[in-house]
Amino acid sequence: MQSVLPRFLMRVLSVLCEEQPDLNQDCLSHFDCLEIRHDSEKTLDFSLIRSQFNLPLIYTHHFADKPNVFNYLSAFNHGFDWIDCDFRFFVAHQNQLSFISNDRLILSWHLPSLESAWNLLDEIAGYSRIFAHSIIKLAFPSDDSALVCQFLRQWNKNLSSVKRVLSVMGKGGEFLRICAPILKQKWSYFCLKNPTAPGQVCLEKLRDEYYPRSFGNQSKMFAVCGDPVSHSQSPKVHNQWFLEKNLPHCMVRMPTLYPQILLEHAPDVLAGLACTMPLKSEMSKILGLDDPINTVLLSDTGWQGFNTDVMAISGLLQKKISDWSDKIKQIVIVGAGGLAQSCIREFLKLGLPMTVINRTESKAKELAKRYGIQYRSYGTEIDLLDTLVIQASACAMKDPLEIPFPSDCVKQSTIIVESVYANPDTPLLKAARSKNCVTIAGLEMFYEQARIQNHLFTKELS
Repeated sequence: MQSVLPRFLMRVLSVLCEEQPDLNQDCLSHFDCLEIRHDSEKTLDFSLIRSQFNLPLIYTHHFADKPNVFNYLSAFNHGFDWIDCDFRFFVAHQNQLSFISNDRLILSWHLPSLESAWNLLDEIAGYSRIFAHSIIKLAFPSDDSALVCQFLRQWNKNLSSVKRVLSVMGKGGEFLRICAPILKQKWSYFCLKNPTAPGQVCLEKLRDEYYPRSFGNQSKMFAVCGDPVSHSQSPKVHNQWFLEKNLPHCMVRMPTLYPQILLEHAPDVLAGLACTMPLKSEMSKILGLDDPINTVLLSDTGWQGFNTDVMAISGLLQKKISDWSDKIKQIVIVGAGGLAQSCIREFLKLGLPMTVINRTESKAKELAKRYGIQYRSYGTEIDLLDTLVIQASACAMKDPLEIPFPSDCVKQSTIIVESVYANPDTPLLKAARSKNCVTIAGLEMFYEQARIQNHLFTKELS
């Protein structure tokens, strides 16, 4: 007997039967379907497997590129809901596989690259018309989400009339796995712990970062973009807030170095971006803005850019010291990237002397010349009495053990803002706390800018 199929499928748990995974009811409750992947010559008891699970079942066989037709027949006869066949094998053995009805066939292409997927797209679309009642699946690797979006748009257009699954292996396809239903895919594949294919999201990550729930017509996708983004806590934080607000939205990771392509080929459901390095300055140029931005929001008039980093710093300073700007005599910015430039432009409005410090001195000189401020060499003495110091260097995330000036330069009247949140106790914060300075830690800043960002995403802040 086949299972009773749910109206919509979203998450397929892929398990390698040779590993004999522990599939308890708790883990299965997060999935809509189970894929039994058979990668050896071991004989399976298909009747036992079918009787153990009430979920829809997919059978797929990948062993030395020579699947056994008998295994497909056994899975089919014992009520597996779909049989996943590699296209090349299916064509070569079509007569022997004629028992598989089209409505229970998954026809799969596994390609070595995105380029090969583009080359075969028209051919695959042609076969999709022949096998109009089957599910057409395409898998290839990619680490850049913008390039995946570009392909996804054409894939959905060329195969609009059939049920389809685009499975992108690699970090560039994580967004597609999480948001498959609202990206017009039949389903996506997940794993328990060990991936059965590269790029699969494991159950722990699914539960801890994405809080699995149903998508609907009102669902929107948001993403943190840049490279790298694997370390980013943005998905976990925003998805928790979406859950608390009872909103059917989701934030995902979209690693990319091509922001122009991402904006031009963004899926219809993509409503906002949190931009990280190295895209903050480039994204602002694309949108015709002067200041680097970290937030992009889709409005009725197109994409709009914001910087919630400087909003967060200003807001937190005001909370900690209501008249903070009256208590400082100068500002020191550490770094030369997007955040540093945003802080320079924002806090120049105070009319106070400003100095920029950067590990690459030529970049500090360039910023000093552009904005009419001073620069100092990295690691040298500087008077920090009554000074606001903003550590805005992306390099500090890679090497958080360094401090941009001797620690004894820090005085009790120094105010320290640290942007690095991976390390809650950086040397700069240690030096500041030892002098009882007012400090804003990286996590404080991250959560505050994300809170403002989330209000923009959910239209709670205009």
